[in-house]
Amino acid sequence: MPFARKLFKTLLVLAIAFVLLGLFLPDHASLQRQIVIDVPPQRVYAQIADLRAFHRWSPWRRNEGNGGWRFSDPSSGVGARMSWLSQDGTTELGSMELIRAEPPRLVAFRLQFGDKGDGLARFRLDPIDSGGTRVTWTFETAFGWDIFSRYVGLMLDRMLGPSYDAGLKALKASVERS
Repeated sequence: MPFARKLFKTLLVLAIAFVLLGLFLPDHASLQRQIVIDVPPQRVYAQIADLRAFHRWSPWRRNEGNGGWRFSDPSSGVGARMSWLSQDGTTELGSMELIRAEPPRLVAFRLQFGDKGDGLARFRLDPIDSGGTRVTWTFETAFGWDIFSRYVGLMLDRMLGPSYDAGLKALKASVERS
């Protein structure tokens, strides 16, 4: 009995510490990646602002746990939407909606991850002197009072950064060869 009581007290203290520390963690997270692409912003913009084109170079296009993709018609312009589906193709697991388009400089998307939260992704396209484009891809999300998500937010860059890097490299390859 004394062991069980001691174990209970230890677990209680750890749980309280977890919650209290979590309250002081950032309630939001972001990441940013850049790449230079050797074509003008207009050509890069076309690959980002059309969700069917976006899907061709997306780092998540081959997601094993995904049952398929659904695209709105039209697949470009403000309001265009792409959804990813469950294995059986019947349930929407998340979506990406184009919410802001400023050709050829900016594209912004609202991302919904079902009950796992949401976020905002932006692509900023800056012309450079060589005639190419500096592409900056950012992602931002807020956690509110979700303590567990605040801990996950500490690892956001390590979790998503490699996918963003891979996506930008695929975008570069796709645009430069077309």
